[in-house]
Amino acid sequence: MLLALSLVAVAPAQDVADVRINEVLPAPSGTDAGQEWLELYNTGTASADLSTCVIERAKGDFDRSFPLTGVIEAGSVYVLADPEVTGPVDQALGEGETLDLGNAGSNGDGVRLVCSEAVVDTVLYGTNNDDALPDDDDVPAPAEQLAPKPGDDDSIARFDDGVDTDDSAVDFCKDTTPSLGEPNTCVDPVDTGEDTGLDTGLDTGLSATCDTLVRINELISNPDGDDAGQEWLELHNPGLDPVDLTGWGLTWGTSSYRTPVELVGTVEAEGFFLVGPEGMADVDQVIALSLGGAGSNSDAVRLWCADGVADTVIYGSPNDDGWTDDQGLTATSLGATPGIDECLARKVDAGDTDQSGLDFWVTAAEECTPRAPNAEYVCDVAGHDVVRLNELVSDPAGSDGGAEWVEFHNAGDEAVRLDRWTLEAAKSSWSHQYTFPAQTELAAGGLLVIGGELAGTVDLVADIDLGNGTGGDGVRLFDCEGVLVDAVIYGETNDDLLEDESGDVATTLAPEASDGESIARYPDGADTDDHGVDWGVCGAPSQGAANTECNSGTTDPGPGTAGIGGCGDRAGGDDERSSGCGSRGDLPDEATAGVQQACSVVPGAASWGWAILAGLVGWRRRR
Repeated sequence: MLLALSLVAVAPAQDVADVRINEVLPAPSGTDAGQEWLELYNTGTASADLSTCVIERAKGDFDRSFPLTGVIEAGSVYVLADPEVTGPVDQALGEGETLDLGNAGSNGDGVRLVCSEAVVDTVLYGTNNDDALPDDDDVPAPAEQLAPKPGDDDSIARFDDGVDTDDSAVDFCKDTTPSLGEPNTCVDPVDTGEDTGLDTGLDTGLSATCDTLVRINELISNPDGDDAGQEWLELHNPGLDPVDLTGWGLTWGTSSYRTPVELVGTVEAEGFFLVGPEGMADVDQVIALSLGGAGSNSDAVRLWCADGVADTVIYGSPNDDGWTDDQGLTATSLGATPGIDECLARKVDAGDTDQSGLDFWVTAAEECTPRAPNAEYVCDVAGHDVVRLNELVSDPAGSDGGAEWVEFHNAGDEAVRLDRWTLEAAKSSWSHQYTFPAQTELAAGGLLVIGGELAGTVDLVADIDLGNGTGGDGVRLFDCEGVLVDAVIYGETNDDLLEDESGDVATTLAPEASDGESIARYPDGADTDDHGVDWGVCGAPSQGAANTECNSGTTDPGPGTAGIGGCGDRAGGDDERSSGCGSRGDLPDEATAGVQQACSVVPGAASWGWAILAGLVGWRRRR
């Protein structure tokens, strides 16, 4: 039964006015259908007849409702559940029916109780309210008033049964121990009581209340080979007094936090505390970690102290799961994604701004330092305006594995250090491909190539995995501070809505190369931030050498313009170049003259010809 979205302002009967939504399980592990439930609580002093009430759920809109039946006694709970739920269920849906509650995967979702067509209670949860779901007062709730996003098998439960401030973020926690039909078990970790909340894994409304400076200092989340039994994490105490870890806990997750593991031991003054697998040298506490590799989304690690949150590290991007920082705010500063055998380490031991992107960097495997001070942080951003992606082969002839490569160009007058710069690639979403090791230098005016063992003559060996351009793929380069330096989006379409250097979805694309061909800039390093103009297909890749003989970079040329562009003094070229230079009978006379002039250049005049062509682009290309 569907209800109109505009509700009639009729006051509910007094007996149901005190009923509240008390706990909701929207994301059971495995298949949700048949396993979801929600619990009501009667805070009043009289029984309440629910026959005038419905439960509405929102996934974008409050567009689905479930009529209630029966009576809820004063001070009692009432459970509405899918047909397969076992336990103290008061009303079960029919066979094949489901509550179909939202999991708040990308937008906030909600549940509300409506009696006599008036809203009695609303619970909104997730990381944002982009759908403008209304609260009890029929106005869109701000994101900071949403209950947390639940993980698998987590419920959203009131801290105190029935206690309602009309602010879901204040009233509800994410509870890893749902209590169907029983008193809620949520414990606010900010409370100063004996219970530290370690059995809940809460991640909202928090603040760093610890009076020590112990911090997560370094970790490895993606060891070479099987991760199991190789991951470790280091804590550091920069203070002058030892810190007893009694009552402290450690938790981690890839979409939500697992139940924290209690820590045992002491972090000595100015010392380190190593958590790792059995058999690891110098380990202080054996814990079988299973940290996320942050392949396509952010992952997180959190350190609890006896009074609240000591530290949170969030790494990888994007933060679609809505991980929160120490202050309970959705994190926007994210640490980089470590590659295989690389470590995520603080730039300054225990230095903490609560912004993972500023505090952490990725170190090479040989620079990981478990139970010792972190490697010296070196970051050169001087090349931000001169280093560019220059050429790449994403679809080698034959098998792609180990044969793909990317070339970089330094257009500046001085060498640039690329220590800790990172390369990402996108097929449907961005993923980390490579972190440049320490002492990597790109000479002034020089070229540098990274690629697989079968990629020919490369400067740095890396088993990168690039998309072939089908549906739109991309490559992008970040400096050592995580700032986007350059990107190229290539293919006939951009179906996955990949963003270019401007931060906007790319609408002009480099072309898609065929087997064994490259796409390349011409001349080397030329950058207008228009991928369709800057990049062309090269039938004969020029790995590690100046780019030559590339076709037009446009993927949507107008009639009679195919092949124009990328002209200049090219090695091995002639007056009628394969790129389309020369007289063209299908162009207006003035355009033909301009193209002929741009292509008939003397050696060394390539930049002059390129400038003339750039002036013609505006009227020759159609978008």
